[in-house]
Amino acid sequence: MKKYLIVDGYNLIGKKCADFYSEENREKLIRNIVNFTLSEKYFSIIVFDGKGTTATREKRPGVEVIFSGDKDKADDLIVKIIENGKKDDSYTVLTSDRELSARCKALGAAVAQTQKSISKKKKKTKDFSDKMPQNRTVDFWLKYFNEKGGSDEV
Repeated sequence: MKKYLIVDGYNLIGKKCADFYSEENREKLIRNIVNFTLSEKYFSIIVFDGKGTTATREKRPGVEVIFSGDKDKADDLIVKIIENGKKDDSYTVLTSDRELSARCKALGAAVAQTQKSISKKKKKTKDFSDKMPQNRTVDFWLKYFNEKGGSDEV
């Protein structure tokens, strides 16, 4: 059985930064997820909207980065990943998108919400390292996000 962490990329960045479409912010998120994945027994998939006319995939150590392209939404690709996955694999989706959360839960995936408690005025910081545990278990990470405002069971 494989354990997958699927990250709704721009949704997570949008909870942390004002300029969430910047390449710099995407790269910081990807680096943090790579570091997390290398320390745990998870395979991570980060899905972003857009970037080109067709979907593109990029491999990093322990992480696959997917850009949806113009034809699909990141949310739809996340759902397809779960739908097409092996039944004995475990999926945890990191998002605060309610509609996506409901769709993923209906397919049997666990959902951990990104922080809801961040003020509507986005923070200007672009560094995720203080908010994302590096050498912790996924259970700790999921608990962290749920304590910060999520209410979903994992």
